[in-house]
Amino acid sequence: MQDVRFADQRSVSDDDFLQHLRLPGTLGRRLTAARAKCDRPSIVGAVAEHFRTRSGPRWPFYMHGSPWMEINGRGEVMEKADGLLANRFRSSWPPFQSVDLSASDGGFDWKKGMAEIYGTLSRSVVVAELSTAFALTGDTRYLVKARDFIRAFVDGNPFLIEEGFFEDHDRYFGGGFNNSGDVYSRSKRWLDLMHCGALQVPGIFSDEDVFWLVKQLWFYAMQYYRLVGDVLRRDNHHLTDHGGAAFFYGVMFPEFSIAKKLAAEGARVIRHHFTSNMLADGDYAEHCTKYQYHITYMLGAPLALAKANGIRLLSAKQERQFGQWVEFLANATKPDGILVEFGDEFGGSLAQLFCINGTPMMSPRIAAMARALGYEPGKLSSQTPAELTRFFKRWTPGTSPRIGLSPWFTHGRNAAKPAKAALPNPTVRYPLGGFSFFRSDWTPAADYLAVSHYTESLPHSHVHWDMMSFVLHTGGQTLIGDPATWLYTDQRHFDETTSRENRGYLYSVDAHNCLVMNDDTLKPLKALGHGCSWGGYPPKHGMGLFEAGGAIEVNEMWHDAYAPTRHRRFVIHIVGLGFAFVDILGRQGLDLRPHQYSQRFHLEGGVGLSSRTPAPGAALRISRDDAAAVILPGGDAETAWKTWQDQRLDGIYGLPADSARGGPFVAELTRRIQGPCVFTTFLMTQGVKGLEAIPHARHLGTRPAKWEFQQHEGFSANALDLGRHGSLLIGSCPYQATVDHPELATDGELAVVRLDAKGRVVAWALVRGSKLQVRGKRVVAGARRDWRAG
Repeated sequence: MQDVRFADQRSVSDDDFLQHLRLPGTLGRRLTAARAKCDRPSIVGAVAEHFRTRSGPRWPFYMHGSPWMEINGRGEVMEKADGLLANRFRSSWPPFQSVDLSASDGGFDWKKGMAEIYGTLSRSVVVAELSTAFALTGDTRYLVKARDFIRAFVDGNPFLIEEGFFEDHDRYFGGGFNNSGDVYSRSKRWLDLMHCGALQVPGIFSDEDVFWLVKQLWFYAMQYYRLVGDVLRRDNHHLTDHGGAAFFYGVMFPEFSIAKKLAAEGARVIRHHFTSNMLADGDYAEHCTKYQYHITYMLGAPLALAKANGIRLLSAKQERQFGQWVEFLANATKPDGILVEFGDEFGGSLAQLFCINGTPMMSPRIAAMARALGYEPGKLSSQTPAELTRFFKRWTPGTSPRIGLSPWFTHGRNAAKPAKAALPNPTVRYPLGGFSFFRSDWTPAADYLAVSHYTESLPHSHVHWDMMSFVLHTGGQTLIGDPATWLYTDQRHFDETTSRENRGYLYSVDAHNCLVMNDDTLKPLKALGHGCSWGGYPPKHGMGLFEAGGAIEVNEMWHDAYAPTRHRRFVIHIVGLGFAFVDILGRQGLDLRPHQYSQRFHLEGGVGLSSRTPAPGAALRISRDDAAAVILPGGDAETAWKTWQDQRLDGIYGLPADSARGGPFVAELTRRIQGPCVFTTFLMTQGVKGLEAIPHARHLGTRPAKWEFQQHEGFSANALDLGRHGSLLIGSCPYQATVDHPELATDGELAVVRLDAKGRVVAWALVRGSKLQVRGKRVVAGARRDWRAG
């Protein structure tokens, strides 16, 4: 840690600032001469002219002109900017409330702001809203408001190094609004303002205003200089305040005396994070989709800054990995363009990723994926003050300058058609990152199933106990989701009396679409620990066979959370029909106890059930608008249903209110079986469209497992008759017993057969088997192989 004597923003002098300022060329000599004469107007004028006209470095916009203000901050940017002119602020986080911060003295009520819209103010979100409004309209009132807001914010919320900083500089920094992450985010938005034309439009920023603004940024830079040489870590907070901030101040302000050391330190930290956390399969070591998206800001912004200025921050291989990571997030996006929810925080639009964060490594493939998901991709663009000076000399006041606007504002939210040849296989598995994504095709109406299987990710980093939990999206709607993720930004998550209970629930098995053994939810709801250390170490998953790209796709995985019992699952995608799970549970040695296996299905808000009291063994239809799916238990074991409403989520922001209040529905499908077992559950989507009656699975055996009894046959075999869609046969023989039925005969650990309405085999797959016979006709015979398909 470096020693810095400037600890109070209120007392730092102009001379302190100037002693650390190195202006080049003619203006540098003019500044030196003016200081020798104590000629303040000339001192201020030289500094202001330099920062208005310098030819570099280039600034790639961070938030100005980006989608963030409307997709994360929610609401039309012009509406918010107009409200700001009257001191009406819109929160950028749920529930996105509006707050009037007018104070009796004509200023701002910062105490009220801290209590109600902390992040919106601490990060200067409003500055980017105002600068974007100027770019769209040319109305300079927005620039005046941004200038006055920044002045008032610093006056009302000065940085004063906290006593606890020297003990824990993650939790303690400058007090109040001045935490170590938000000061950096604030500074980037101020740079957005400085590069949108605010300094060049006559009559907005005086020389004194420019001098003062740069001085505040220098002061903030000095605070981050304290962290130079600190121990390296892998968490995203360290990446932000030790890496991104240092690189930002060092590159964008080469005039500061500490610039080279800051830039070098930032590069050191960023490279460390990239090397330590970027996984070889193309994603990042935080097992949380939303936080992987958040980290694209933390890595994408410095990478954009480096590329804009010809700095080699990452190797060519690492840059390709960054592009693969953007592809991962595209794969993790549902067909409606919303990021799938695993880990902390709800999903959301990925317009910012494709318009801004991913642009340093934009490729034809990423562009095609973006357009398939409904987003027009952007290009890396940047500005210099010199370019802005030339532009605004020709600018007609009152006309829209449109500088720095992303495709979100230039293309009317309309994406071009994707280049189909550039689109990748829609189904993919990330064995290290711990996610699999099944997608029937790259269209908005596609079937989509995302599965979580934690493996090599960082513990204590927004990771949940969500073993093999999944999200089902079909017909443009998420039917089975992870609605508890909305707790992460809800007030009940922070309330003193409810936060531990709700945070514990958010992380627990209870809140996810897991198969729970013996009512074992593994972690108490009132878990102990720091906010980002909840849940301990989730069990790691093993990865088996994975086959994708055909008419039948299969993914095999397992975990030992219920040791000594191992839970192994085949996730099956029958393209054009839907999905199925084959669950295999067993242990070494004799096991005489009956075990309960309860599969949870957490429905999204607004998704309805065909019955709140389904009969044992019955199928359950779930639907919202025109989208529907049917959950069908196999006939291999007796089953029982239970449904309830998740009252913890009643009235939570982001979930549509159900017709009956009480929270979104949860369905639980339970089997009780003694000893080793295997059973099948179907999730039919396209395969039940247009059918008058809900189908039921037929057991292709003679002795299905009775409640609390053994599964004597030792296999699962089911037939599903789907009318005009044909039929589906799935068998599994993991315990040496074989299926020998007129419709299906096999010895495979997994056999899947799709037939058309005339009974002809359309597609089939066999895993670790040597025999497959369908309706008396041999399909496979010969040596045992891991995979065969046709």
